[in-house]
Amino acid sequence: MQPSNMEAPDYVRYIVRYAGEIRTVINYPFQVDKTGEILPMDGSKQYQLCEVDEVEGKYGVFPNRMGFFMGGKCVPIRGGNPTVHIDPIFVNMTDIHLLDLTDENSTTVTPINVEQTYGGDLLLESAVDDEICETFPNPYDNDYRGADAMNPDDVPSRFDPDPPVFAELPDGSYALYDSRLVTVENSLENPTPDGGGKSVLRSTIRAQRDGFTARVSTSGRAEFFVFNDHNIALCNNEQPNFLNRESCVLTYDDNACVKEYEQSTNTFIDVQLVMTFDE
Repeated sequence: MQPSNMEAPDYVRYIVRYAGEIRTVINYPFQVDKTGEILPMDGSKQYQLCEVDEVEGKYGVFPNRMGFFMGGKCVPIRGGNPTVHIDPIFVNMTDIHLLDLTDENSTTVTPINVEQTYGGDLLLESAVDDEICETFPNPYDNDYRGADAMNPDDVPSRFDPDPPVFAELPDGSYALYDSRLVTVENSLENPTPDGGGKSVLRSTIRAQRDGFTARVSTSGRAEFFVFNDHNIALCNNEQPNFLNRESCVLTYDDNACVKEYEQSTNTFIDVQLVMTFDE
């Protein structure tokens, strides 16, 4: 078996591209997790991704949650999903969209989704006045995983995505703008009609997660059930309780979702879950 630490010398780096665009720069070659086989990294071969976890591989909980289709099956890759990094020695910085967030006095970046991505998701909370913002792509136009039969209305521009947008943070690390983010209002005055149902369905199908079933009800309507919350959109509709009873509204949206608990009554346990989720 090949050694697990295959760090390259200082004069060697590997530029990893996704959909033809720079995704990151790494200092080690990709290896098959089980055998340690070193894969070609000279640009002579392309790899098709499979079973990719959005958690960075450097967090030991998910050391190999990224695979390549090889020999007709999904093969885990040692080290998992690589960290976003740009090395100006090996990348022409004028060729990429880079947002300068290095001024710690004017930049506020807060980790979000920590329980799921272990600090890999960051939220920029300060205003940015930079021409690079004009290059931010449309979320749906840049979802190059393709459309699917169960979401016929979502047809992304699969083969011509916009170049990615990077940011350099105050600590010198880099981040990649998540172009899939779509914000919607969900207030007491203007609640989201479907409670996020369409997003839940779309993201779950695309991620091909376990804990997802589909069936057709006796009325002929398609029904979908999600049994986990691993890196997918979550339904934000709550069952009536003493906190929301006065503002509840009835929706007839075709994609409306409902969150169900193991206990069907409005117990304090349910309220605790709601409050934790909202934080």
